[in-house]
Amino acid sequence: MRCTLPICLCALAVALPSPGWSQESPPDTGDTKVVPACFVGGGTHDVFGTIEQGRALREYPEGCGVVGVIWKVKVLPDRYSELYWDKPEEILLRVHREPSGISWERWTGVTRDAVLVEDFSDGFDFESYESGSGNPPLTDNMDRAIHGKRD
Repeated sequence: MRCTLPICLCALAVALPSPGWSQESPPDTGDTKVVPACFVGGGTHDVFGTIEQGRALREYPEGCGVVGVIWKVKVLPDRYSELYWDKPEEILLRVHREPSGISWERWTGVTRDAVLVEDFSDGFDFESYESGSGNPPLTDNMDRAIHGKRD
């Protein structure tokens, strides 16, 4: 049975320790190069803005190809958020899910050096930015990190 993105992420958010890292690699898909994925249990916070999100990006364990953070903030109890950084593709994706729908933001040119020098106090300022609503534009690496092998 294949799980849908919201169900998988809710299960993942509940299962992850907070705070701390859980490193998992998706299953080997044969022809496709698999990058290791690392998720941090963001948990529930009073505040989890771009400063805290940026800190999570900077503190991931070595060897992670996809870094993921899932969190909630107390003032928005019906909303949960996700942040995924596909390091090989240099793409950062932030997703907010709430009863009214899904919104997302995506940045490109997100290299390790760019993350290290970024001033997160004023948001994310990477090369290009786009936003939208509905299903988020996951990279293949993000999709495999979340769902594992696809048929």
